Amino acid sequence: MGKKDNIDIGRLEMLSGQYVEGVLDDAGEAELRELLCRMPEEQIPSEYKALSLMFRGFARMHREKAPQRKTRRLHLPIAVSVAVAAAVAVAVILSRVTVYGYDSDGRPITDPGKALSQTECLHALEQFEFSLRTADELAVRLENHVPENNTDN
Repeated sequence: MGKKDNIDIGRLEMLSGQYVEGVLDDAGEAELRELLCRMPEEQIPSEYKALSLMFRGFARMHREKAPQRKTRRLHLPIAVSVAVAAAVAVAVILSRVTVYGYDSDGRPITDPGKALSQTECLHALEQFEFSLRTADELAVRLENHVPENNTDN
């Protein structure tokens, strides 16, 4: 693979991630479809083969002109096949992303380093909270403590 192929793979990864998340616009979807249909099938990474199959199937369905028939039962296997391919594509892509937690805005954390720093920060806050509780308990005990009068004089 050349440099252009590496760029295509990076772009493919970004576009497919957005497609699965449901945030890809029509132009991005057209670019993803074009990338997958232009790339030779043997060069498509295994995690994108289901998406490629789905988009190539859509393209074939669009080009195909069915003869006039009284029944449409032949379309059901094609529709089921496309739906299964889409489900497999979503499952494959979602299984690649590891979510280690969520940040304060509710966004998933997929970077292990960021997740570790978040965990360390939360641990420090937990220790600080424990220190505050201990200080509060000590203050309450000191307020409630009445010194005894020493009568040994």
